[in-house]
Amino acid sequence: MHTSDDRRSRRWAVMFVAGTLLAVPACGSDSESSPASTTLPGPEPGSSADLTTTTAAPPADGSCDTAGDTSSKSQAFSAGVSYLTDVSVEPQGCVVRFTFRDDPGLPGYSIGYEDGPFTFGEDRTLEIDGSAFLVVHFEQASAVEFGDEDLTETYTGPDELRPEGVPHLLEIAELTDFEGVLTWVMGLDDERPFNVAVDGAVVEIILG
Repeated sequence: MHTSDDRRSRRWAVMFVAGTLLAVPACGSDSESSPASTTLPGPEPGSSADLTTTTAAPPADGSCDTAGDTSSKSQAFSAGVSYLTDVSVEPQGCVVRFTFRDDPGLPGYSIGYEDGPFTFGEDRTLEIDGSAFLVVHFEQASAVEFGDEDLTETYTGPDELRPEGVPHLLEIAELTDFEGVLTWVMGLDDERPFNVAVDGAVVEIILG
């Protein structure tokens, strides 16, 4: 079963004060180093305690259709920090949807294929199924809001999902939430074309 701590084992809260970025580890670490040299508590990624499987009907024709390609896609961020509130998968249409709080709205993003392995903490590797990895970097974004006295998780869902019914998509996992950059990794069976659609504060990745 998930606990608040192990769901956020790779998450770092970010606080912007007078234009200065102050990074605070969400799980109480007193280290001031970057995530590459900081050990974060919690279960190993990919363990049964850190995994959620969702089941839904597959696309009617058993495939995903998109006019996209495999090239990277990006958009600059607007002012303010955008807070993630939901991650969902819509098998009918092969859509992975990231929803952010309406105010201030959409974060910047950079989405493209990258080679693994993907590391975080001190010598810790994200265990994720797949032969090709579509990496989603959100800029000026976080899943944790730093208040006057405490932290608030704006996204409280699972860090790892294995959606059923979406061809080629094997797993989705959060990698890091640090210094205003929120990163998720999508594991696929091969590099597939994709498109990105934006609707208000929602970013949709349509897989081919």
